[in-house]
Amino acid sequence: VFMYTVLPQTGPELIDQLAGCNTLNQDGIQISLADAQLFNPASLEASVAALYIASCGDVDANLINTTYTGNDLSWTGIYTYKIFDRCDNFQICQIMYSGGFVGGPTLIDPLEDCSSLSQQNINQCFAYVEAFDATTLESDVASLYTYFGEPVTASLVDSDISGDDCNWLAIYTFDIKGEVGESVSCQVFYTGGDTEAPVLVGTLSQGATGMNLCFTDIPAGPGVDEIKALFTDNCGEVTVVKSGTPTGDNCNWSVTYLYNITDECGNAADPIIITYSGSNQTPPIVPEAVNVTVNCKSQVIEPVVLPVVTAACGDTLTYSLSVQEIPPAFTCEGNIIYTYRFTDECGLYSDWTYTYTVERTTPPHQVGGPVPATRTVACLEDAVWPEQLPVVVDACGNILDYTPPVNITTMGYSHGVMCNGGYKRYTFKYKDPCNPAIEMSWVFRYEILPTTAPVLKDELVSCSN
Repeated sequence: VFMYTVLPQTGPELIDQLAGCNTLNQDGIQISLADAQLFNPASLEASVAALYIASCGDVDANLINTTYTGNDLSWTGIYTYKIFDRCDNFQICQIMYSGGFVGGPTLIDPLEDCSSLSQQNINQCFAYVEAFDATTLESDVASLYTYFGEPVTASLVDSDISGDDCNWLAIYTFDIKGEVGESVSCQVFYTGGDTEAPVLVGTLSQGATGMNLCFTDIPAGPGVDEIKALFTDNCGEVTVVKSGTPTGDNCNWSVTYLYNITDECGNAADPIIITYSGSNQTPPIVPEAVNVTVNCKSQVIEPVVLPVVTAACGDTLTYSLSVQEIPPAFTCEGNIIYTYRFTDECGLYSDWTYTYTVERTTPPHQVGGPVPATRTVACLEDAVWPEQLPVVVDACGNILDYTPPVNITTMGYSHGVMCNGGYKRYTFKYKDPCNPAIEMSWVFRYEILPTTAPVLKDELVSCSN
């Protein structure tokens, strides 16, 4: 008989006395206590069992207790294991995990980060963002974060500003930190530029219609500097571009001036439109009318030299002539009016008149050789009708006959008696047939000699005979 004596089985022992459960310890785990408590320490049972050996058979390990102490910032987890063999011999060992959340603050609302403080398309000049104090945002940034329920502080650490009045960007970087732990950073973006058009601060000029001006005198309208002075801009200079060309002619013209007003960023104010329209409304300028008085209709002739007539706009003039007799077809006295109508290219006209007034103002007069107007006779009976009368014409050269009656006057020098001599006078009146108020008198005078004593008809025969 061969007999084995089986000794009592001893409990599990470490394979390596220097490598116990402490070799499985972990320190400095950077998670919160809450996250640590999510760890399943039973997952270490096999690793714990592998550290031991039994005198007979396999070794098993069971987690029999878990203890956590501390908080999110610093915590310790102690995992207690029972290592046993099949005879229920056992050892107790502990593994220690320790750590804490050493990261930075976290957002209170993951959907509301620093971008919620960003502002876009701010209508401000570059000077605004240059002068902006971004430290005023620190409290707003801090209000977005917490550090395990505790308040945090935010500090502006950098301002990166670029651009110009028209388009600028500001990036503000903040550090957010709790009482302990690391800091986190976030950025707030401000973007903007001048989007405001120039503003009218003055009074605009107004156009005009129905202006009495020539095409060459069309108003030039306000200059760009005049319009520019009426505007102000929040960021920079105002630029004015003027356009517009007159159309038409002296008779009908118009011009519309368009002023485009922009700032340095291209922001445009409402354009200004100023319109002028008009035409030449001044008829040709003629000199004073001419009035001429003549005695005879035959002296009326058409004017040889026309007057100097000026067109208001210097254009070419045409003229027409009309002649009027008042009364029509008169023979003696009246008016003959030559009317010249000067017309410009726009149909405007002025009349210039050359008026003849036919009026007998020159009395009849004697023509031809001299005609004796006196004669001396001895007796009144010898003072007969003059043998020759003068040739008398009117102002127009028409031969006139005397106008009856003829005034015959006889006068003696001695109490009307011819004994002492006297005269006999024939007065002929020649009246103008067109103006009887004017006349010429022609007088023929007989001088009557005084009566002499009787004398013998024949000196040889006397009363003594």
